[in-house]
Formats: sequence, C-alpha cells, structure tokens
Amino acid sequence: MARTPRSAGARGRTDAPHRPGDAGFTLIELLVCLVLLAAMSALVLPRLTAERPPTLQQRAQTVASELARFRQAAMGTGTVRTASSQALADVLPAGVRLGEAIPEELVFLPNGMSNGGVWRLESEGRTMAIAVDWLTGRVTIDAP
Repeated sequence: MARTPRSAGARGRTDAPHRPGDAGFTLIELLVCLVLLAAMSALVLPRLTAERPPTLQQRAQTVASELARFRQAAMGTGTVRTASSQALADVLPAGVRLGEAIPEELVFLPNGMSNGGVWRLESEGRTMAIAVDWLTGRVTIDAP
C-alpha cells in the first residue's frame, strides 16, 4: 500500500516562509517590560508595606497580653503580682486613653486567681474593654 503524504495543515505547519522577526519578543522589548515593572513596584510596594499606627484593637491586645503575662509570672514564681492602671495610663500613646479602671490595681495571686476588674481603652470614639475574671484570672477583650 502506497503512503500518501499528510497535508501541511494536519501537522500544524504552514508553507509560509519563516521570518526571524515573527519568532517572539526581542531582548529590548523584554528589558523595557522589566524596567517598567521594576519602576511600578518601586512606587507601589512602599505604600503597601508602610507601617500603620496600631489600631485600638491591637493596643488592647497588647495590654491584655501583658496582663496575662503578669498572671503567668504570679503562678510561676508563687508571688503576688500587681498591675497598676496609672502605670498603663502613663505609657499609652497619644490618642488612646484609659477611660475607666475598676479597680485601679489588678492583683494576680499565685493560684491564678485575681481581684478581677475591667479597664476600658478609648480612642476616636471607640471603646475596648479588657476584663479580668476574678475566679480564673482569665484576661479577655470585649468591644462594647
């Protein structure tokens, strides 16, 4: 049986002559694109990664973590640890204030218990409450 050649279209080839300029991108075109991408990323990335001031939620989380650390220290060392609301008010940044502190001083006992209380942080009309349970000494954050 004689073989017949396949048509050029079946193999995906055309009979048109190949021109070197039609093969793809030139090195100059690729370099121009890379320079444009580098320039755009140099302008955009600093704005995306710029350090933003901590939110009230982040400040409250920091204070709650510090209070939990006081509790752990009391349990670990077997000594009573206290946290003063006045000391907290002194280190709060501008724009954040201690709105209410009941009681003025939180006491953490070696068994994990506490005298309990609620401290409220306020900023720009928002309030976050940091509550310490008297029985367990557990520190929580509430947004009233």
